[in-house]
Amino acid sequence: MPGETGGHWNAYTEKYSYSDDGNLLSKSLYGKNGTLDERLEYEYANHAVTDIHSSKYGNKSAMRYSPCGNMTYNSNAAKKTEKRMYYNTDNRIVKVTDKENITIGEYDYDDTGFRVRKQSRYMKDGIEKSKETITPSMYFSYEKELEISTDKELDKTYAVSHIYLNGVRIAAPPALMPSLAAPDSCPSWTHKCRTANADIF
Repeated sequence: MPGETGGHWNAYTEKYSYSDDGNLLSKSLYGKNGTLDERLEYEYANHAVTDIHSSKYGNKSAMRYSPCGNMTYNSNAAKKTEKRMYYNTDNRIVKVTDKENITIGEYDYDDTGFRVRKQSRYMKDGIEKSKETITPSMYFSYEKELEISTDKELDKTYAVSHIYLNGVRIAAPPALMPSLAAPDSCPSWTHKCRTANADIF
């Protein structure tokens, strides 16, 4: 329980309770003075969270699922957001839309199910932006960010090498690309990068 020891705050700032089968039932968040700031209560269907009730916001979040178990809807009352998710026949997410039915996420895959492209749309600092990530192989990604209103490419455009050890990604440093202004050179460079990493690991 929250409390003070020796004039200093010395307590848990979060408290959890669980059902007999391990599902999280409640989460209590405490302020620095030990008073309860918010209590969240969770409801489930087949071990999947369907609703989160908040002492501060009421019904804070709602989630809905397809018969396959994929989340198809997620709302957040505190952030005033709604998202709908769409999947392909392989149960991989391909599109996300907001409450105005604007696409805010798109995903493409190759024949093996590997995700080769991701594009997101979001608002930051009052500017609507788009970020696209191209991943021609598991060893390399190319990311670029655009300002949607002007279609201007922002400075946050870069390439990343993905380094693996025993099948687990352990690092993603910036790649040494010859030129970010010439994406046509990426495929040949990517081939060399993949070959080099394959030789190492």
